[in-house]
Amino acid sequence: MLPEPQHVREVILGANGVAAGLKKGSVVIDMSTVDPYTSQEIGAELKKRGIDMVDSPVGKTSEHAATGTLTLMLGGEPEVIERVRPILNGMGDESFYCGKPGMGHAMKITNNVLATTIMAANTEALAIGAKCGLTLETMLEVMKTTMGNNAQLYVAMPKKAFKGDDSPGFMIKLAGKDVRLAVELARKQGFEPLVAAGAQATLDRAAKVGLGERDTAALLFLREKELEIKVRPRTA
Repeated sequence: MLPEPQHVREVILGANGVAAGLKKGSVVIDMSTVDPYTSQEIGAELKKRGIDMVDSPVGKTSEHAATGTLTLMLGGEPEVIERVRPILNGMGDESFYCGKPGMGHAMKITNNVLATTIMAANTEALAIGAKCGLTLETMLEVMKTTMGNNAQLYVAMPKKAFKGDDSPGFMIKLAGKDVRLAVELARKQGFEPLVAAGAQATLDRAAKVGLGERDTAALLFLREKELEIKVRPRTA
């Protein structure tokens, strides 16, 4: 489970990499968040050496990792996945077969760009409301009854952002990387991802002011500072 596509490529296929030490019939499980094209290229090279590959990026949080209850997004040949199922079952209690090699990574990018874009949108919307004079309590009470309702707003943000906690959970630099991969993937597919590009710009700006290693909750604190407002309850 590595940060960037180039790291996965180097660790698996580089000099003295994983592939150099594996026997034919081995299986590599990549749980990183990378683009499907990179995954498919690495898998094809491993196949030439008689080695199979499964992509199994994960969802949920570090708490779920500790308890072995992650969500697994699986890509690869079904028979290969079944061979490594006992290993996967030790890490997650929900698994979804997404399709051919690389499709687990495609699903992870799809999930993360949506989750992160929603987080960025929440932050911006709350800032607009607070700047007008609305309280967080009022905004949450109303939006819980409308299409503004989302898990980031009512599950994730109360655990960290609304408590003033930006200790690293899902770091801004990693969220930014995931969104960047989604933007690049969309452009390879021939369209301009305007919403995702906006989220990428938001995350890049936060990283440039030194928040890259803080939790995405820090996006809210940055807005508060810049706009001289207080979105969070006064006790946070």
